[in-house]
Amino acid sequence: YYPNYGDSPLTWCASTANGQESIEVEFPEEVYIEKIEVYETSDPGGITKLGVWNGVSYVTVYSGEVQFTSTQATIFAPSFTTLTFKSNRVRLDYDATTTHAYWVEIDAIKITGEK
Repeated sequence: YYPNYGDSPLTWCASTANGQESIEVEFPEEVYIEKIEVYETSDPGGITKLGVWNGVSYVTVYSGEVQFTSTQATIFAPSFTTLTFKSNRVRLDYDATTTHAYWVEIDAIKITGEK
């Protein structure tokens, strides 16, 4: 659906409007994750935390405040240091309770890294 903005049955949508939720995604292959890209297609800017599974728990690679900034699709890709462990699992936390957001929608989550 990306780069379009708005509601689509092709995207992941929160189970409730104006709420807080987490998404856990597993990819087919483990890599040393260098970059995480989240393709936000409705009410972008609500991501408050990104975590990567280290085999025991999620290690936070990004933590920040809600930053709803636009009414257009965006790719959220915060900078972080390349991890010293391989992983294929990512957790995303978002908060849509403090701003104008109604239904947060995400088209895709992409990881980039070395095998």
